[in-house]
Amino acid sequence: MADSKISALTALAAADVASASDLLAIVDTSAVATKSISVQALHGAAQVVSTKTTGSPYSLVATDAGTLLVIDSSTAYTVTIANVLQPGQRVDILRVGTGSVTLQAGAGVTLSGTPGLLLRAQFSAASVICRSSGVCVAVGDLTA
Repeated sequence: MADSKISALTALAAADVASASDLLAIVDTSAVATKSISVQALHGAAQVVSTKTTGSPYSLVATDAGTLLVIDSSTAYTVTIANVLQPGQRVDILRVGTGSVTLQAGAGVTLSGTPGLLLRAQFSAASVICRSSGVCVAVGDLTA
């Protein structure tokens, strides 16, 4: 019963999508014991998100666009936002260790964040979004 309602809701939502940039949550009903939800682009290929665990200071590279950087460090850690992201691209950063994680602008980058560029606590997360060439903003669980 619930599966037929989910299918009907998915079909209804798909009919309401106006552009290629719209996203739709699709429920996978193939598993009997559990239900999983994934987000897929309706037009074009969905972006694959990979997870990286780093253990020393890290500077972004172009292939980090669309990835999740998992920072697992017991000491203070810095992620340098290098001038490698294109407008509209983003990188997600998750602090799982007990050491502080600070975001800093690399050469040629203006990086803004409110109230600061430090991930607030263990298990805090932030996204760095490129607004235009060399101009990025950090949003998320940040502090000064």
